[in-house]
Amino acid sequence: MKRAEQMTRRTTIPISIVGLSQSGKTSYTNRIVHDKFIEKTAVTMGIDIEYFSHNGLRFELFDMGGQLAFRDAFWQKRVKTSKGVIFIIDGSAPKKFDEVQEWFDKVVDWSEELTTFMIVINKSDLSDFISLVDMVSNINFTNIITKSQSFRMFEVSCLTGENAVSSLNWFTNQILDKLYLENVKLSSVYVYTKHGLPLANIRIDREDETDAEEEGKASLVTGFFSALDSFLQEILDDSLTMIETKNYKLVSAYRNGLVVTIFVGVDDSSANSRVVVESIISESCYIAKEIGFDPNSNHVKNDQYNEINNKLVSYLETCLSEEGGMTNFAVRSVKL
Repeated sequence: MKRAEQMTRRTTIPISIVGLSQSGKTSYTNRIVHDKFIEKTAVTMGIDIEYFSHNGLRFELFDMGGQLAFRDAFWQKRVKTSKGVIFIIDGSAPKKFDEVQEWFDKVVDWSEELTTFMIVINKSDLSDFISLVDMVSNINFTNIITKSQSFRMFEVSCLTGENAVSSLNWFTNQILDKLYLENVKLSSVYVYTKHGLPLANIRIDREDETDAEEEGKASLVTGFFSALDSFLQEILDDSLTMIETKNYKLVSAYRNGLVVTIFVGVDDSSANSRVVVESIISESCYIAKEIGFDPNSNHVKNDQYNEINNKLVSYLETCLSEEGGMTNFAVRSVKL
């Protein structure tokens, strides 16, 4: 397997599924992740997270609660940090189309220009289903066109599975194509728990950087943790922070009790830097869940600490490559 292909397979990509309550978000999740339909699903009270692999990529899927309180509380923050967004519309509920329009426009505005966007018109098996052609007459989708995002619409039945696989294939292929990004000049990576326990610190040897500069970075990271008191650590879940200095950018992500901080070149793309830190935090959360490590705990057993340290260091070393004297995080991919 080629090195770029290995990196692609080791990257966990965050995606979000949004839509009004009872539109079928969890049913679509069950269909694409588990290939099954559950007739009665519980209302999503917040955010449900699923991990799955498709098209050679590993995804962290956020199934977002559709009730108004959850839309207000969670959607914007999660949409902003997702590589792909799936907007589910109940095609048998025309009375909700005005509300769908309002929230569709908000989601498009929140998403980044590189975000892959897919619109799923669900429940095509029902007799009162409104076809895609009629849907375009009822809901104005021009907002997404003016933002120059790639998008596509699918009529789907989660009950029968109609178009579930074909929609997922298109969605993941689009994300795969966009993973070929310009390199980011990555010099240091820090993975900590929210309590400041270091889990993996990787420094990339570069001729243009002195030990004093690296020590300065460590001090900056320490200061960053000092600024996050216990209250802020509880409420800043899924947040991104960027600090720019004279010589580099510090980009941090916080999720599920884990903090990832990277140092990149001052001239590097901010958007690509966010992609890198989001990829690392997603993979770190996946590794922690896989081995049963709780980043929120103050008490960590030595064997568990060693296990997560070894897995994180192995992952980061796999994702780093030397090219032309410059160290890069390879978010680039090849066709699989």
